[in-house]
Amino acid sequence: MRALRRVNITAGPPAHIKPHIWSEPVDQSGQVTLADAAVPYQTVCTFQAPQGRMARITHYGVNVTDPTYQYNGTLRWRFLLNGRVLDLGMENFIEQRGSMVFMRPTVIIMKNELDTLAFQVERTQADGNEYTVQMCFRGWTWRLRNNYDGTQASVTAY
Repeated sequence: MRALRRVNITAGPPAHIKPHIWSEPVDQSGQVTLADAAVPYQTVCTFQAPQGRMARITHYGVNVTDPTYQYNGTLRWRFLLNGRVLDLGMENFIEQRGSMVFMRPTVIIMKNELDTLAFQVERTQADGNEYTVQMCFRGWTWRLRNNYDGTQASVTAY
């Protein structure tokens, strides 16, 4: 009881629920032209969480500028977090998920500083066309703050 006498427990939502005044935006986009041949995965957008910060990615989108492209599996997309493929539908998807304007919502938490997220595209086969692919993702960063009050300490986010 003596050890717990000065312990305070405060509940609150995690820092990554919504951006706050000290958050910095993450807004990455890129474009690549894929030749009419099978091409291994290429990184189009990448983001590294800055020193002392974590990040949450909330939206992403892909566009193929050729209006005749049918999203038939010729192109595949995936996300890598620190070089490892994200699962649960974020690897090797072939359908259009959001666009550059109307992005698809998601939750990707980069919970360590210097985590790196890469958004990649691959061409699986030739079909007589060259495709220009646009890709993007967005979110925000946050950082932890240490508060010290005498012997009591807490970690909150701002």
